[in-house]
Amino acid sequence: MMKRFYKIGAATLIIGLILTIAGYINGGLQPVVGTDLTNFQVLDAKTFSHTRTLSYKKFSQVELNTGEVDYRIHRGNKYQIKVNDTKEHLLVVNKVKDKIVIGQRHQTYPITIDWKFYKQRPEVEITVPTKAALTKIEDNNTQGSLKVSDLNLKKLIVDIADYNEQDDLQLHNLQVERAQISTDMSDTDIDNCTFNNSKFDLDNCVLEMNKLVVKKKLVANIVGGDFETYSSEFHHGKISDSDGEVLINKSIVDTMKFSLDQVDLNMSRNKFTGKNTFGLKQSSLIMKHNPANINYDLLTTGEGQIKFRGKKVHRSSANYTKFNKKVANSVGTIKAEASDDDIVIK
Repeated sequence: MMKRFYKIGAATLIIGLILTIAGYINGGLQPVVGTDLTNFQVLDAKTFSHTRTLSYKKFSQVELNTGEVDYRIHRGNKYQIKVNDTKEHLLVVNKVKDKIVIGQRHQTYPITIDWKFYKQRPEVEITVPTKAALTKIEDNNTQGSLKVSDLNLKKLIVDIADYNEQDDLQLHNLQVERAQISTDMSDTDIDNCTFNNSKFDLDNCVLEMNKLVVKKKLVANIVGGDFETYSSEFHHGKISDSDGEVLINKSIVDTMKFSLDQVDLNMSRNKFTGKNTFGLKQSSLIMKHNPANINYDLLTTGEGQIKFRGKKVHRSSANYTKFNKKVANSVGTIKAEASDDDIVIK
């Protein structure tokens, strides 16, 4: 009985393998896309290869209301929009007064079987002739990427929900008065930018900043993600993170408040000015190469320990450990309180 079962199973496997190979040779394993969950259309490699170019005399705002579209917005030779999508023009571009509005005829549900076609989806490139040509970009692109570079903006509003964990937000060489960025499972990369005010709401993604200056206020709320920054400058704001990692190196940290839950915070070669507070719930703090002219007010509770310049601080009581150090002519203060985790100043 068992021998017969194994024979039937082996025969079925061989037949299935033969049919799979035959189907692949004859055009199988193709991605399909549908306007609903029951009506699908097979895509080929040329589906998103129809390019059209739209030229305008002028526009100052851009609004993106689409899904599964990759955008690139930057300075170019003139006001122009290049759209690479289907022959049926999946994307709709309208100019409403001084604003470009890009929409989509219908929502798609891609099911990709062949990895070769994974990135086959509409692409849009928007160029403007000067850095100050655009005053506002509002991105409501639900499952796509956005790259913005070499512009001066009054407002940048981004709301990207990416459930494929493949897309990202890239901001390079920007001057922005107010940035409001909300992403879900989309990594954010910011390089050589200056924001007057900024707010980040991020879920399950990585926020990486390099040479970012926030002149007035930075507010970052991160859930289940990481925050990494290098050679940046932050003033008068708050960073909260849960279940992730925070890394800050070679930056200016001025009057910032950190609220961390189950996070490892590592800081190295930073300049601290003003009063910086660290609320650490089951979160560790490790600082390296701090300047000499700052004050320390450190407290750990529960099983947390304090180590300062290679020496372990003796417990003040059975429930907590305190450490204070004041210096003359200080330029900043570090006040940290950790529960059930360590504070280490190297």
